[in-house]
Amino acid sequence: MKRIYLLISIFLLIFAAGCGLQKRAPLSVTTEIPYSVINEKLSKALPIKQRIDKAGVELLSALVSKASDGKEGEVEVRVSFLFKSFTVPEGTNGVTTLHGVLRVNEHDGQLYLYGLKNGTIEFVDNSIKRYISQKEKEAIFQIAAGELSLIPLYHLQKSPAAPESVKAVVAKEKKIVVIFGA
Repeated sequence: MKRIYLLISIFLLIFAAGCGLQKRAPLSVTTEIPYSVINEKLSKALPIKQRIDKAGVELLSALVSKASDGKEGEVEVRVSFLFKSFTVPEGTNGVTTLHGVLRVNEHDGQLYLYGLKNGTIEFVDNSIKRYISQKEKEAIFQIAAGELSLIPLYHLQKSPAAPESVKAVVAKEKKIVVIFGA
C-alpha cells in the first residue's frame, strides 16, 4: 500500500512540476493612438525649412491617415510645402503625398514615420510646374521624407502589464494600434 501511495505521490509531483514549466499563452496588450494626436505633434514640429542647391523647400503642414490605396498597415502623409528657386523666385505652394509605415524605436519608446516613399506631387499653380525640374521634385520628396521621419510622433509609456517588445503597428481607419507581445 505504501508503494502505491509513493508512486501516486511521485506521479503527482512530476505532473505538478510539468504544469509549472509549461509556457503560458503570450500576453498581448494594445495601445490605441488617434490620428489627431499624431497630427497635432506634427503641426507643432512644422514648419521646417531646407535648402537644395539654389532652391528652398519649406514644409508647412502634414497630415497622417490610413493609406487610401488600402495597403494593410500603411499610412499616407499629405505634406503642404512652399518651393522657391531661381526660376520661381516668388515661390509656389504644393502638396506631396508620401506612403510608409509607423515604427516604434525600442530604445526611446517613440513612434516614428518609416520608409516613406514617393507618391504624388501637385502644385497650386500648374503653369509654374514646367519651371521645376525632375531633380527638384525628387528633392522635395527626399526632404519631406527625411525630415518627417525624424519627428517623434508619440511616446509609448512603459506599463508593467505590457511586454517589452512591440509585435506590430497597425494603421486603422481612425487610429493607430500598437500591439505588444512576447
